[in-house]
Amino acid sequence: MQKLTLVGDPTAILNQCDIPFPQPPNEAERLAALYSLAILDTPSSPAIDRICRIAKQLFDVPMIHVTLTDAHRYFLKAKPEGITVSEVPREHAFCN
Repeated sequence: MQKLTLVGDPTAILNQCDIPFPQPPNEAERLAALYSLAILDTPSSPAIDRICRIAKQLFDVPMIHVTLTDAHRYFLKAKPEGITVSEVPREHAFCN
């Protein structure tokens, strides 16, 4: 499997992507469950950050992040070091 390497500002790179994203058939229920948690736009969690650091070491990968996908964006609940953006438009994300 070939690895994808992004060089430069992640937001600028992702803004160049124009790939439509599919929506699951249960999108309305998924969004209702997400919104009921009331965790969008909240600060990072020390517990989640710790789990990400452990997973990064365990799996020997360059980054781990936790994102929450609402109707229009990915909210980064836990970000890799060096990433300064807190959200990415859903249509620009590479993992849907």
